[in-house]
Amino acid sequence: MAGGSRREPGRATPPRSSHGPQALRAEGLSLQGAADRLQVEFDEASHITKDTLASLLRRQAAYRADPTIVDDSRALDPSTVKAVHVVLHKAFAAAVKWERLARNPVDHADPPRVAVEADHVQTWTPAQLRTFLGLTASSADRNHPLWVLLATTGMRRGETLGVRWQDVDLDAGRLRVVQTVVSINRKISVIAPKTARGRRPIALDPSTVAVLREHRRRMLEERMLVGADHSDEGLVFHRPDGSALRPETVSATFLRRQAKLDLPRLTLKGLRHTWATIALEQGIHPKVVQERLGHSTIGITLDIYSHASPMLHDEAANQIANLILGRGHELVEAT
Repeated sequence: MAGGSRREPGRATPPRSSHGPQALRAEGLSLQGAADRLQVEFDEASHITKDTLASLLRRQAAYRADPTIVDDSRALDPSTVKAVHVVLHKAFAAAVKWERLARNPVDHADPPRVAVEADHVQTWTPAQLRTFLGLTASSADRNHPLWVLLATTGMRRGETLGVRWQDVDLDAGRLRVVQTVVSINRKISVIAPKTARGRRPIALDPSTVAVLREHRRRMLEERMLVGADHSDEGLVFHRPDGSALRPETVSATFLRRQAKLDLPRLTLKGLRHTWATIALEQGIHPKVVQERLGHSTIGITLDIYSHASPMLHDEAANQIANLILGRGHELVEAT
């Protein structure tokens, strides 16, 4: 994991999560820490939470006590089972690659086929998002520029918290994602993005650039007030002393801010989902959405945001029909 020792050239080091959740717990990690570790190391583990791991460990313990008993009352959701299958398959494949195992034991497992439901991803409408940003702007919320950047770029929470001023070119309206901030077992670390796709440039719109310019001015004033006690880590978003913001604290703050408004409850990740959904509904090419979000494949993008497909299908049907039949014309059967 980033922040630790680097691998010596030519020396093979097996991945640390190759032995599953039980081994992570044996390392002294809490359930939350183990879930965070998996999410950091595997792009497909975004749905795995501490509750998922707790359920897996309970079922494993029950099976060891009596292998003939299968408790279906605690069965995991098929999407969770599939996510766990993907992560375990990758972990064991890495173990095979590093010659720790002769074969991948997950090869013979059949994961469930998962149908993505329309309510799988929670989002706000553009109007609801404007309402929230209007409140944070008018109330002089210190995190208002952070909410704006998340809302207008679709960046991940950790990526946004890891942005440094040296990664931002306000004149060109661009920033580069080169690192991400994570909190594992309450310890903040700065690591590289999970995949090569994660390291990417992101275009900024003029309004977001203006918000960031004003934010930089205020942060410089704040730095002068703090003086020698300021920890200059070069981060765009930070605590008053200059140190990195704790990701879980930012998420909790976001929930408190929206509680003042009559809006559907939305997690911080919902801002990312909102951006992607609006982009697809507005006809932005899925490949562009994938690259902006930093997904490793376009398949991940389309699977997650399939809830937007009914509107896209309707639009496609109308556009193609208009081209073929002509707008306002009817196809009349010759008699």
